[in-house]
Amino acid sequence: MVSAKVFEELIELLEGKQGRVHTAACFRPTAERLSDIADNGQELLQNATDKDLAEFTE
Repeated sequence: MVSAKVFEELIELLEGKQGRVHTAACFRPTAERLSDIADNGQELLQNATDKDLAEFTE
């Protein structure tokens, strides 16, 4: 998974390579999708162990 900023930068790079300016891509989830993301994050935090919270993954 990549951040919205990285995703948009990748799309811009691809557009530059292809010579197209008509492609539009950005991270703009619906309210329902944002709610699902928040619910999933809450569940993950509630079920996380101390070990999970001590590890860092980029």
